[in-house]
This record gives sequence, C-alpha cells and structure tokens, in this order.
Amino acid sequence: MNAIDKKNLSFALGAGCSKDSHISDWNVLSNALGYELLHKIIGIKSPEYKCKIVAEELNKQMFSCFDKSSVLDALYNNYIEVSSCGNREYWKLIKDVLYMNYDNPIDAKQPLMNSIVKCIKKNRIFEVVNYNFDSVLEQNFDSSYKSNANEIETSMTHIGNCKIYHVHGFVPFDYDGKSDINNFIFTDKEYYDNANDTDSFCNISQRNILFKKNVIFVGVSFTDSNIKEILRERMKKNINSNKI
Repeated sequence: MNAIDKKNLSFALGAGCSKDSHISDWNVLSNALGYELLHKIIGIKSPEYKCKIVAEELNKQMFSCFDKSSVLDALYNNYIEVSSCGNREYWKLIKDVLYMNYDNPIDAKQPLMNSIVKCIKKNRIFEVVNYNFDSVLEQNFDSSYKSNANEIETSMTHIGNCKIYHVHGFVPFDYDGKSDINNFIFTDKEYYDNANDTDSFCNISQRNILFKKNVIFVGVSFTDSNIKEILRERMKKNINSNKI
C-alpha cells in the first residue's frame, strides 16, 4: 500500500500478459518465422511448389536439431544477404506471424490485461516497462488504437498519462512496413549487442524504472540474462546505500 500511496509503483510486463490474447509465443513465433524466412530465401531461385515443400522440410529439421535462436540468426543473416527489400519486409513478416491468431483488437480484452490497465488508471502509474513487441496493452486501453511512425521509431507509446517503454522494440497490430522499427532486440546478436551497450534505449529505460520504482513483474520468466543483471545491480545498489 505504501508503494501506491507514494506514487512509486510500476509494472514490467512479459509474454505471459499477451498469451491469453492469442499472441504467438516464442516457440510458435520462431517456427513460423523460420518457415517464412526459408520460403523467401528459397523462393528467389525456385518455383513456388518446390519452395513450399523444401522450406517446410528444412524448417522442421533445422529447428529439431539446433538451438532456435541460432537457427533464426542464421536464417536472418542469409535472408538479409539475398533480399532486395531488407529489414522492413523482415519486420512485416514478424508482424504477420506475431498476430496470426490475433483476429481482432477485441482479443486484447482479457482478464489479466484488464486488471493491469485498471490498476494503471486507478493508481496513477506513469511509467511501464513492456518486454513485448505487441500492442495488446494499447488496444486493451483503447480498442480503436492506431499506431504512428513516431511510436514505432521510438518504441514508446502512451495509454492515458502512462508512458509505455517497449524496450525490445514495438511491432503494433497495424504495422504496415512503412516505418523503421528501432531498438529491435530479437536475434542472438541483437541481445549480445544490447548487453554490451549500457547506454542503449533498452538498458537506460529499464534502469530508470527498475532502479527507482517498486515494480510488479507480470508474465516475466526471468530467463533473460539482461533483466537479471539489471536486478542484481539494483540489489547491490540498495545494499551499499544501507551501509553506515
């Protein structure tokens, strides 16, 4: 209750917050994206019937034999080399597989997200860390929500007076491939680069909130080494500040 009274409360939202809205989880997203990337790579030099068969079989074998993150890294690098469209088509593919079972913004109206939005409004929470790419939170708050280029490029949105930091990048439901998605962290290389950059948008945004607020983590698995390192820093800082 003191955290609420002091207006020092915040949320950190993970994949578990979007699951009930039928947003693709990591396993579904990685497999579907792997297939789509293979389809694009093979399709440049092969007829459609062959492309579909080969992509499906290769995708199955690669994801059963190798680490998914490593497979996606390899496919992404190969795709970028042969593609004439570059990253914007790649982000569009991610958008398509991310929302492939999310049929309508009404899907955002799920009990867990309803409760989070209600708490943000009631307790005047002004900053939230969101580790998800999706716009489920924004569409729960306003079912008519439409993104704009600035939100996509800065990875920041608002619901009322609350600023939402999409620290791994923002790929909204209505993304049309016309804007660059900055601060995007998905492949292994992007995670490693971010971990080594203390001044990245992701790390600065997390520290500004996780160090200063009383944070409620919802749907976060804590398998992300970046999150754990920042929390270790906060614990160490609190311990040192209590020394006489």
